[in-house]
Amino acid sequence: MVTESTGPQLRPLAGRLSRVVLADGSGAPTTEAPAATPRWNAPPAITTRVSRRRVVQCGIDIVASSAVPLLFGALSFLLVPVNPDGRTVGAEGAALVSVLFLLAAITFHAWYWVARPVRQRGQTWGMQLLGIRVVRTNGLPVGYRGLLVRWLMMLVDGLAFGLVGLVAMLASPRNQRLGDRAAGTVVVRDQA
Repeated sequence: MVTESTGPQLRPLAGRLSRVVLADGSGAPTTEAPAATPRWNAPPAITTRVSRRRVVQCGIDIVASSAVPLLFGALSFLLVPVNPDGRTVGAEGAALVSVLFLLAAITFHAWYWVARPVRQRGQTWGMQLLGIRVVRTNGLPVGYRGLLVRWLMMLVDGLAFGLVGLVAMLASPRNQRLGDRAAGTVVVRDQA
């Protein structure tokens, strides 16, 4: 890649790193600044300082995403199959209702935290209320895979009543919880 010109040449290394190589190929250090990251690789100027909004948003979204499954669960236990003589079916009926409740809860949560935000510019209802959204770290819209990873990692982030996620978010320079780091996403202020 070194050409026969005078002056320093750039030889890219892994990722965005580069070093200055003199035309003679010696690689001797120089006092020149390294080349700037090309514009197409640089993340846009996005504001990730939204920790307080995220805490409130989390509370709103937990209530919103749990209301429908809890309502379904309460109704399903009221409607436990009953024998003609008035007795409940027993353990089999309760097990069936429990499985149906679990499937309904998982389906609704997957819709709320993954499918719906993909169609709503990376926003849950709580995020829409507080003017924040999820994007990839390069500023592009987040897809199903990123949102699915974030949702699954909520099991870890939610430990100790969300303290694990909160500490991870406050310790991160881009305010990313563990789910954001695993998915390659950040939560930003909505500019629209």
